[in-house]
Amino acid sequence: MTGILAYGIGERSTMTFELVWAYEEFVGVFLLCYRWFQGVSQLHPSMVTRYRQPVVYDPSLG
Repeated sequence: MTGILAYGIGERSTMTFELVWAYEEFVGVFLLCYRWFQGVSQLHPSMVTRYRQPVVYDPSLG
């Protein structure tokens, strides 16, 4: 009985470890992408604000 109980606890802790590892990986990738996007928006602010500005027809563009 203790063997089955210990196996269940071990299996649960392994699953918890995998969930924590997956969560940490997700947060790490999210922060990496967020920091990259911040750097890109600082280098090229028009990339971020381009879609917020109203579209105005310019006849000189053809």
